[in-house]
Amino acid sequence: MKLNALKVRFVIHKSRTKLGQKSPIYCRVTYLGNRKNFSTGLEIYSENWDSKLQESKGEEMLNQNLHLIKHKLEEIELYLKIKGEAFSVDDIVALYFNKPKPKNETLISFYKKFLEKQERLIGKEIKQITWNKYYYIFKHLREYLKTTSELKLKLDQLNLKFLHGFEYFLKTEKSNKQITVNKTIQRLRKVIKEAVIEGLIDRDPFYGYKVKKVKHKVVYLSKNELESLEAYDFASQRLAKVRDCFILCCYTGLAYNEMARLNLNHINQKNGINWINIKRSKTDKMLEIPLLVKAEKMLDSYTKAEELKLPVVSNQRFNSYLKEIADIVGINKNLTHHVARKTFATTVLLENKIPVEIVSHVLGHSNVKVTQDHYGKILSSSVASAFKDLNSSL
Repeated sequence: MKLNALKVRFVIHKSRTKLGQKSPIYCRVTYLGNRKNFSTGLEIYSENWDSKLQESKGEEMLNQNLHLIKHKLEEIELYLKIKGEAFSVDDIVALYFNKPKPKNETLISFYKKFLEKQERLIGKEIKQITWNKYYYIFKHLREYLKTTSELKLKLDQLNLKFLHGFEYFLKTEKSNKQITVNKTIQRLRKVIKEAVIEGLIDRDPFYGYKVKKVKHKVVYLSKNELESLEAYDFASQRLAKVRDCFILCCYTGLAYNEMARLNLNHINQKNGINWINIKRSKTDKMLEIPLLVKAEKMLDSYTKAEELKLPVVSNQRFNSYLKEIADIVGINKNLTHHVARKTFATTVLLENKIPVEIVSHVLGHSNVKVTQDHYGKILSSSVASAFKDLNSSL
């Protein structure tokens, strides 16, 4: 078959049919190497369908309808060729259903419109920081298209080759690490999904793209390191206060933003214990964290006249002070605020045999798989420890 010839075939989907029922007949239109399927609205018992002859065994009326569908599609192809304009399989099917030809928009112009729509949602559905991330991707995308002389690249010209090229550009020209590249591609695909929803392209052009997995090295404090940090008597009040806030987060899993916002209104009693109930800025998900004794003591020490006043400094200064603290205490790790959250998940919870489902819940993860992906090695050691205990009791 020549690539520029129209090919029309009819197929039935047995997998979508219940036993003893008729199967729907779909029309598969192929042109210029691209394919589009649509339902004919006709049905047939699968045993009566002759795939080779493309007809029903004995249902003449159904065969006539199929012939009419094919004939109409061939007439549309001829009409478009006579017009002398470039056309695609989408245009053929659109005319078959009397739909206007969708505007073949460029990637850049569509992305600009996407940004404009999202900008109006800032403060309503999205945050400024989220919009900024999409804008940075737009700048990188425009720069990449300039290097390939494809600033007028159309949406329907997008394919996996383009995506792989952009990925290579991000790594080589922008020195992006794989985890950053993955986030960029994820957001770009969301933009393209909007184009699919709006009918500007027929399907996801990046279908089949495989995300390169990144192995997360979880940095956390061991039990000994945590105890050493808690016991150390700092001469500097500045460092002592930062250490206290860090320890609080080691026993609650609070990220910096939640620690900085924490007040007594976020602490409630339920089922005989105190809980922290606070919305996580990053995900807008409500956190429910049962307060451990050590966390309660730390909060009590900074509560005066019924008001919680944690000695919060900026995130940048906080991390800077933590590096001083690590040097003084002798912790040979890159200490940042986020290490406290990791320590809570590992040393405080998982290594004390708290089930991963509970760990996932108190961390505010979207699902257990996220927790498992982050803490796989720790989970493995916990499983080994549990079976050692089991062996000793058998």
